[in-house]
Amino acid sequence: MSNDPIQSNFREAVQRANAQAVDASITKPAEQFFARSHQLQYSYNFSWLSRPIIQYPQDIAAFQEVF
Repeated sequence: MSNDPIQSNFREAVQRANAQAVDASITKPAEQFFARSHQLQYSYNFSWLSRPIIQYPQDIAAFQEVF
């Protein structure tokens, strides 16, 4: 295995994400939030540059990071 710190960081991030994906103390509340926020149309509460959007705020931040 390589001692490349970037690859090491990537492997550790994958391990953390995999551990979080099976941790019910994280996944259950997330599922509950998504289900309830969908019922309440939470994603309709936001705008971008004064234009209404149907998006979760964390998605808006992620899009900004990508572009």
